[in-house]
Amino acid sequence: YYAPTLPEGEADALVTLSDAQGNTRDLVYVGNGQYQQLVTAEAGRIYVMEVDWNGTVYRAESLLRPAVDIGDVELQFVEANPRFDEGYTIRFTLQDPPEEDNYYRVYHSLNGVPQRDPDDLIISDDRLINGGTGRITLFQKLFSSGDTIFLEMAHIDQAAYDYFNSISDTISAVGGPGVATAAPANPETNWSNGALGYFMALSVDSETVVIP
Repeated sequence: YYAPTLPEGEADALVTLSDAQGNTRDLVYVGNGQYQQLVTAEAGRIYVMEVDWNGTVYRAESLLRPAVDIGDVELQFVEANPRFDEGYTIRFTLQDPPEEDNYYRVYHSLNGVPQRDPDDLIISDDRLINGGTGRITLFQKLFSSGDTIFLEMAHIDQAAYDYFNSISDTISAVGGPGVATAAPANPETNWSNGALGYFMALSVDSETVVIP
């Protein structure tokens, strides 16, 4: 999974998306190993993706949780220190739904550019805040006056959280990019038949923040 090059995409797979209510849609190949389809999804449903390739069927499912709103966004100015220049940190609140386990992933773009470095993988669960108010911080990231940050908070299911958590554990174990170690184990997956990766249905709330 952690090979330095991406696998070549396949154009001749049969990819379907279905739900427990019997709705099924075929995804259309659009090039570069990507398949797409416009689907109207409903929170609370389990969605199933099947990929039939060369006679082998790979299957994964994911529960679509309802969106959880981004609450108050807080900026804090941090003076320059030996590790960082001066700048602003960002954190925000969320109101966690009670009586169930919840899992989140945060994405963000900086001045229109998606941020995808290892330090930008931010995931959280509600073990310490179940039903209460949580706070999520964009760690190890300082922003400057005039920056525009587009925040997205995804409400994900446990299988997706376990996948991203195993990725995070690997990043921590090897000490970040460029550190030579033994080959890490493959991340956890919700696919059958030994396929790698993940299938995820997710709902998202977003917020745009402009640093004054």
